[in-house]
Amino acid sequence: MPQMKQALNLKLGAIYVLKGTYEKVRLLTVLPCEGVWVENAQGEGYGKTVPFEHLLYANDEEVKNFLDDYSAYHTADGYKPERQIDMNGDVYVREDEDYLCRD
Repeated sequence: MPQMKQALNLKLGAIYVLKGTYEKVRLLTVLPCEGVWVENAQGEGYGKTVPFEHLLYANDEEVKNFLDDYSAYHTADGYKPERQIDMNGDVYVREDEDYLCRD
C-alpha cells in the first residue's frame, strides 16, 4: 500500500479511505472537536464517530471503486435486492427464491 496522507480540509460527500482498514467511505457529517460520520458503499457506518486522523485521502482509482460499488448496491428507486456471493466470489442478485442475474 503506497504512503497515504491524512485528509485535511474535509469536504462533505467526498470519498476518503479509513486508516488501518483501508475501507473506502463517503464523508457525511463533521462533528467539531470530535470526529466525523462516514458510510461505506453499502450504507453502513452512519452514526459511528471516526477520529479525524483516521481519514486518509483517496486516489482516483479508490473513488471510482467506491462509486462502482455504491451504484452496484443501490438502485434508482432505492430498492436494494438481496445479494448473494458464492464460494467463487461471484455475486448474485436474489429476489423471492430465484436467482435473477449474475453481476
